[in-house]
Amino acid sequence: DVEVTTFTDPLKTIAHSLNHPPDLIFVDYRLPGTTGDEVAKSLDASVPKYLITGDINVKTEHKFLEVFSKPYKPEDIQQVLDAFLKIKSAA
Repeated sequence: DVEVTTFTDPLKTIAHSLNHPPDLIFVDYRLPGTTGDEVAKSLDASVPKYLITGDINVKTEHKFLEVFSKPYKPEDIQQVLDAFLKIKSAA
């Protein structure tokens, strides 16, 4: 099973994730008052992080597992989820 939680407020994302660490996170680069890079850096290093951006020249300090350019294909996200679930079920 996959539980999806969405946030529009980056500070609420961080607070929730610190109390309930996600199995993985997709984060947009441009966020109100901050960037996805900053959100990713504030989360536990063990959480796999994926960046979504419409900015092809985005420079990040955080090492994301993958960067999805907008408009992204839903099947690309699905591939990440399928691979994650396969690994999780094997553990």
